[in-house]
Amino acid sequence: MDEILRSKLQADEKWKRYNQILQRYLFFAKDSRKTIALPIVDNAESPAPIVPTITSNEEEQEPLKDDLVANVIESVPQKFRRKAELLTKHLLSRSLVSWKPSGKVFIDGTEVPGANIIDLVNDAMRSRKNSNPVGWEQFVEVCHKGNIPHEFIGNSKILNYIRLKKQLDVSGIRQI
Repeated sequence: MDEILRSKLQADEKWKRYNQILQRYLFFAKDSRKTIALPIVDNAESPAPIVPTITSNEEEQEPLKDDLVANVIESVPQKFRRKAELLTKHLLSRSLVSWKPSGKVFIDGTEVPGANIIDLVNDAMRSRKNSNPVGWEQFVEVCHKGNIPHEFIGNSKILNYIRLKKQLDVSGIRQI
């Protein structure tokens, strides 16, 4: 903006360019302030995990109507939502991971203590400085065993971990 004001353009041209940048800024600032609606869930739930199902009917797959899946996807920044949706659908379609509305994660029917699905999916989407959510190793192991496409994972640390595991599997080296 400062460059525009200091430029040798005519005043009306400066005004147009400044206004365009200001409008763009306001659009993105407004978009980043949107609130996320999360339902309030009663803690008196059944002990069994709720597994969202995805049907093979494409008309039903397009809008993710299940609140559990939608809440996970909405928790991810807009830039990564498509990947989060694809990752979540892939995990659910293969029954690799399930979770309760509270976020408790179940891998192969066993609860991962302290793990939260929102933290795990967000961690898989992007690299962050201090990001090692509880249960990330089990989650990555499921991604590896479930043959999750690398395109669905944006975190380079997780991708490198999966690639290393694949190399170890191919070379026949077993971990202790």
